[in-house]
Amino acid sequence: MSSPFLSLSKKLALIMAGAMLDETFKELDDDCTDALGEFANMVIGNAKSEFPDQNAAISPPSVIIGKHKVAYPSRLPIISISCKTSDGQLVIDVALKPEK
Repeated sequence: MSSPFLSLSKKLALIMAGAMLDETFKELDDDCTDALGEFANMVIGNAKSEFPDQNAAISPPSVIIGKHKVAYPSRLPIISISCKTSDGQLVIDVALKPEK
């Protein structure tokens, strides 16, 4: 099972959710967080489809608001992809747990 985490600035989150729903958001309300959750599902679903023969198990992403620290299990390899935009940075981290 792998654990995906997407991290982005509030500004970028508001812009992305607004673009997805064709709205303007000033705060992270329920509609905004739902859109971000759907974005995370699309990213993770597309990533999983790139490895059809790997039988990869990926836990569903969660939307966490605010400043939090994510602690990964020790010794798990982490893949981190950073995307910089003019409106902020998006980081995708995936902790990979090998099959037994």
